[in-house]
Amino acid sequence: MTGRPRAIAGMLAATVAVLAAASVGYMRVRGTHRGHPTATYADHHAGTAHDGPPRLLVIGLDGASLGVMTPMMAAGELPAFRALSARGQHGRLVPLEPVLSPLLWNTVSTGVVPGRHGIERFFARVPGRPMSRAVPVTHRRVPALWNLASQAGRSVAVIGWWTTWPAETVTGALVSQNWTWVHDRIAATHPPRLVDRLEAIASQVVAEGELSKLIHGPPRIPCGPGFPENGVYYEEADALARRERTLCDALRTDLVTVEVAVDLLERESPQLAMVYLRGIDPLSHRYWKASFPDEVRYAIPPTGEELRRYGDAVRAYYRLTDRLVARLVAAMPEANVIVLSDHGFLAEPECGGHSFDHNHLLADLGLLHQDDRGIDYSRSQVVHDIIGMLSSEGTYFVNLRSRAPEGVVEDAGFAAIVEGLAARLRGLKTTRGTPLFETVEVDLSPPAERESPDLRVAPNREVTIDQRLVLGDGTEVPMSRYLVALDVSGTHDRPPTEVPGILFAAGPDVPRRATPLDARLLDVAPTLACLADLPLAVRPDGRAISTLMDEDTRARCARHRVPTVETVANPVAVDGLPIHDRADTGIAEELRGLGYVQ
Repeated sequence: MTGRPRAIAGMLAATVAVLAAASVGYMRVRGTHRGHPTATYADHHAGTAHDGPPRLLVIGLDGASLGVMTPMMAAGELPAFRALSARGQHGRLVPLEPVLSPLLWNTVSTGVVPGRHGIERFFARVPGRPMSRAVPVTHRRVPALWNLASQAGRSVAVIGWWTTWPAETVTGALVSQNWTWVHDRIAATHPPRLVDRLEAIASQVVAEGELSKLIHGPPRIPCGPGFPENGVYYEEADALARRERTLCDALRTDLVTVEVAVDLLERESPQLAMVYLRGIDPLSHRYWKASFPDEVRYAIPPTGEELRRYGDAVRAYYRLTDRLVARLVAAMPEANVIVLSDHGFLAEPECGGHSFDHNHLLADLGLLHQDDRGIDYSRSQVVHDIIGMLSSEGTYFVNLRSRAPEGVVEDAGFAAIVEGLAARLRGLKTTRGTPLFETVEVDLSPPAERESPDLRVAPNREVTIDQRLVLGDGTEVPMSRYLVALDVSGTHDRPPTEVPGILFAAGPDVPRRATPLDARLLDVAPTLACLADLPLAVRPDGRAISTLMDEDTRARCARHRVPTVETVANPVAVDGLPIHDRADTGIAEELRGLGYVQ
């Protein structure tokens, strides 16, 4: 490839094509998986026949909102979405609670609620590691759609979907979210050799031209070819530069994802393709108040400079996403197309409040050591793990030798360290005499028998950023070292009916329908299974959306009995969990900056 990447250069032609178109060896686990019965998918559906159903393209857009899209479609700003609606149908999609992406996208791919599929947070503790890691695919308890398709002998292409690391063995190609998000090569793709070709493609994607369309004025940071440099965002001194780092990282990730997806769709011609684009979500978190300044009274109002530079950022990103969707649809002609989001967005009047930097506190207490490369576990007695979500509470773990090879504390000293630290934390006060923490809870039960923290602390909301903390030796430290204003002005931390996502459907098996859809996210996976003519492996928690399918498809789907079993062994085809601290750190830093974790 030369010049501008195909992901950008071909967008106009792809959009025209969409507007003109008439339609658009999964290995078994060894033994029992997480204590569940060892029945396999093949046991339930051996010999299932299929007669070559139409191809299916599923595009996931994290955070896309009808509230933003509807007026833009009416104004002709989103031609690809308007074309999909005109030849199919669209409407709203009500998510589950809590409204958090890893939970929701895994429900989309499995058809069951988080308590059944097993992905209930961003990070999870795993044996042998001092800190949590992004939840690996081995935590998923039931097969995903691409597993079902692989078992049925269908070719698949899965690019960037939530909880796809380490990459599973499939009949086709799988690119994990660790590669698309933080460019981690370790166990990133199936087949493994695919990563080299993908990196060659990614190196040609230049985002600077697209960045200039999202902001007014020259960019404050470089946004060259390749992948985001995760962590750089948090080191930028200029507040606007920090915001533009988020914008650049999201932009490059989506452009690379689409370019890679188009390459796989055109080369491999999969029967099932699932592509995830994440850019709308971080853009909405960061730029909502600049794009919609009058929606609410913001605790941190947008400045004149923010309004000037970023007033069109959110809408401009929707226009870009429209072109990316057009390119994907054009790369998989005559397919049934489903475009959906996990949730929508609303304004956040409090702008996210403050996050609490527990690592800084533990470092100042002499319990944790970190440098430019991250935490030095060999010199740290206590670590704050990132298992909490949407909360400023601290979850502290003693760095025991029995927990991880990097541990430095013998188990015999566990109780003394926990009780001593609890006493120190309870005694911390500001110069005004206000306790730093509202509560300090300890758990002295055997650490090997639980995943819960040794100490759980809740920062006192009466302690403000203008106060000073008094450490045990009398040193005074400004609270600005520990409290950081998030300034996150878009949110989906609301009841599901208040932040619905989107659902667009078009294709040879999708009837045209003017009545707006009003669907549930729980119903997506059964619907996709019907469109792909795949029998489900376990009892779904939703049901197929009958209005999205023509009569023949409904009849074909009815031939597959609805399973009654709650679970089957999910044979994740990976051997062990390789260490990938760089990926975990990159993902954690971005999620921390958006207020998801502390």
